[in-house]
Amino acid sequence: TPFKITKSIEELASEYKERRRTEMLRFMGVSLFTLVIARYTYTSIQARKYVPKLFEGNQKIPPSAYKSESMSALGLGTGLALGSFGMLVYGTCWCNDILTPKEFSFKIRRAILGEQGAKDLELKHQELFKTEQQDIDEFKKMFD
Repeated sequence: TPFKITKSIEELASEYKERRRTEMLRFMGVSLFTLVIARYTYTSIQARKYVPKLFEGNQKIPPSAYKSESMSALGLGTGLALGSFGMLVYGTCWCNDILTPKEFSFKIRRAILGEQGAKDLELKHQELFKTEQQDIDEFKKMFD
């Protein structure tokens, strides 16, 4: 059967624009989160820096609470790592026009296996899903 277009060009264009807008907003949100965490990390590092006064020795250990500083450093480091990773993921998805995990798996399969290999794998999965559904139906019959 030939492929039939059921939507108009205007509908398809508006859906595409909405997809791209969603992808952009996700990336911008993660970028904003990363920038806020980076700024907070910078100010907290500047606040902890020990600058001796005129007659204080350089060897003096500044007073600090090690437990709270280590927890703060762990939290800020985690925030920076998550923000950077999120920017990488959402930026890549934005560039490759990927909106959902299902689209991601489809595009990865198509990139690795090629177009025909992806179709063959899809048919194989459909056969597995049919046998899996038959097994589920048999279990339901046993327990009814």
